[in-house]
Amino acid sequence: GCPHTAANKDRYDMDKTIVGQLSSAVKGRTAIIYDDMIRTGGSMVQTADRCYEAGAVDVMVMATHLVLAGDARSRFKKRGINRIIGADTYPGTKGDDFLEVYSVAPLIGRELVHYLRVV
Repeated sequence: GCPHTAANKDRYDMDKTIVGQLSSAVKGRTAIIYDDMIRTGGSMVQTADRCYEAGAVDVMVMATHLVLAGDARSRFKKRGINRIIGADTYPGTKGDDFLEVYSVAPLIGRELVHYLRVV
């Protein structure tokens, strides 16, 4: 199996969260953080901080929807996170030296073709 841990997040306002401590499962390893969406980056940055506090040597960030509003990019860069991986599900999301973006169109297209053949 793959060592893993989970972060508990409490939301106390629209853009305000508190992320709790993590186990030492990340100690000496690269931590991979995944969430469905990154809007401001607050929760993800706190989770990255908790990973480093628990002994992670590096942190990789992934999300499906990359909104990245306001100063979200700089929040990650200040923490030493220099790449985010995600999908092109949010309008205008394009890959660059910071974002590694994958298209969901081929996945949806294959399912539509399969569905239309079945129906």
